[in-house]
Amino acid sequence: MSGELELLGDDQLVVTKTATTPHDRHALAHEAAMLERAAHPGVVELVSFEDDGEVALLRTEFAGEQTWHTSPPTNVPAIGQGVASLAATIADLHDLAVTHRGIHEDHVIVAPTGRLVLCDLTLAGDHEPSIDVDQLGAMLLRRLDECEPTQTSHKLASALRSVAADATHDDPAKRSTARQLANSVAAAMESWRPTVGQQARTPSRKLGRLKLPMLSAPSARNALAGLAVCLAATALLVFPGDRSTDSIATLATNPAPVVSTSPAPSTLPAAATAEPATPTTSAAPPLVIEHDGYRYAVGEQGDIVATGDWDCDGSPTAAVLRPGSGDLYVFTNWPAPGESAVVKPMTVPDETTEVQPAGLCGHVALTDASGNQVEVPVTVR
Repeated sequence: MSGELELLGDDQLVVTKTATTPHDRHALAHEAAMLERAAHPGVVELVSFEDDGEVALLRTEFAGEQTWHTSPPTNVPAIGQGVASLAATIADLHDLAVTHRGIHEDHVIVAPTGRLVLCDLTLAGDHEPSIDVDQLGAMLLRRLDECEPTQTSHKLASALRSVAADATHDDPAKRSTARQLANSVAAAMESWRPTVGQQARTPSRKLGRLKLPMLSAPSARNALAGLAVCLAATALLVFPGDRSTDSIATLATNPAPVVSTSPAPSTLPAAATAEPATPTTSAAPPLVIEHDGYRYAVGEQGDIVATGDWDCDGSPTAAVLRPGSGDLYVFTNWPAPGESAVVKPMTVPDETTEVQPAGLCGHVALTDASGNQVEVPVTVR
């Protein structure tokens, strides 16, 4: 049995599995039947299945190239959010009499939007549901073992370990159900958030005059993949593959002209090239927002901005959508004078026209022109 990427028509990328032996052809037919029964947003979509008696072809959507094995969650809240989402999907599958039986990091795809998608239903069937709960609990423990909790997330990590212990009980009859697992993780997240929020409400020092980088036309999306873009508040930004430079907006109580004479950063990705910068004035007026009594330039007119707790640390920051580009820029801090603003790109559907914080921390609500809304985890490139 082999698998490869295939382009159907002009824009549909699919994963095609091919089988030629009777055993493998039967296995593909079984997986196709399970995918059809388990049609769900959290499971890869069945595109087609055909078998001419000699060769069987199973085509599924290409949901993304990253998995929890290649791109695991890097903090405790993200682990909790991910497991809650996966457990809810598994609970829905159990309602459809489908037990996955192969839940591990390689089979959890991280879609470009951050949505988690289960794949490979080769072993799936009408089996004992506690098998999935045990595997999901074991994966939760592995992820926690690989992640060092911060001072604020230590309590959450302990709560999640307790939930995982219930899911991996030696006696299958004493394990929680997938629905109970999802609810328990969500409850642990909710009970943890007020503690973090209370810490975040302590008096903050006055920052005075602040600087925040302007965001310009998006660069080649592939060149940005996997990069955490750190934008110094006193430097010009050069994106990989884009020789243009962007001005930095300096705003106090009364906005100052959008102008910078700083040279380009010396530590750019290898793909970037830069000429010595000359004084540059922004052609578009900045998008200005207010936070904690101060004004910030976070983009340019036409961008959409929202504030939310994107990393579940109890402190809301800005996220800027460039409509039509498929790019959402997530700010992780409000920089003080002399500090850097850390801005991380996230890929969203090109048709996204509005961005809002979702009901859960670490999630963003995306809306298209038709008013359709979907909530997805915040996953930066």
